Amino acid sequence: MSAANELDELWQRSLSAPPDEQSEAWKLWIDTATAAQIQSAPAHFNYASSLWKEKKLGAAVEQLLVASQLRNFPWESWFDWELISQIQQALHSQPSPINDWSLRLSLLWERTLRGWSTTLLFWILIAIIWNRFGKKMGGWPSWLSITAISIFVVIGLALECNHRLTSLPLILGDSTGAINVYRTSEAQEEQKITELPAGLLVISQNNKVDFIEIENPIRGWIPREFTIPFPKTTF
Repeated sequence: MSAANELDELWQRSLSAPPDEQSEAWKLWIDTATAAQIQSAPAHFNYASSLWKEKKLGAAVEQLLVASQLRNFPWESWFDWELISQIQQALHSQPSPINDWSLRLSLLWERTLRGWSTTLLFWILIAIIWNRFGKKMGGWPSWLSITAISIFVVIGLALECNHRLTSLPLILGDSTGAINVYRTSEAQEEQKITELPAGLLVISQNNKVDFIEIENPIRGWIPREFTIPFPKTTF
């Protein structure tokens, strides 16, 4: 059986699987597709939906973030982020990192906008060369082309700088209950500040072997074992 036929069959099985078996079915499809160097935003979105139904909120948010990075168009990614934002609002009243424009622009720049900008810049350069050495393109002023390319270069550099400086949040992973936040990394019971729910996005500040200091939505220390790194697509 070819890889395409196998994936088609697994897709149909995943769609028709009982609710308590859907997450495993979608995980199998994703693992099989990954082995064949294939990634699918809808598959990760469906996997997230099945995890959400099983109350595995941390893993569900992780898969939604993966899906958002695999979308072909920015507005599709925006829909995923808005869904994540609604989940975050339901989990905690504080503003979520997913609502940060610098984070969204950084993800779009890495996945989509950088390629689009490079392509557009390439054609602008071709137009300038053609206008300068080939046929005159309706007397297009050279200063206009220089201004256009300068604007694109400045915007591109700004987005690249934003991408490099943006801190990616962590996801609070699934556990048997809420995740304790402590004043110090010693994590003694008397140092406990509050509890945070699984699936919440947090901004980290300092890392130790077993604990991570967070600064958003509250400053404190949490066990590293209950965190999921921000997922980045590999191909």
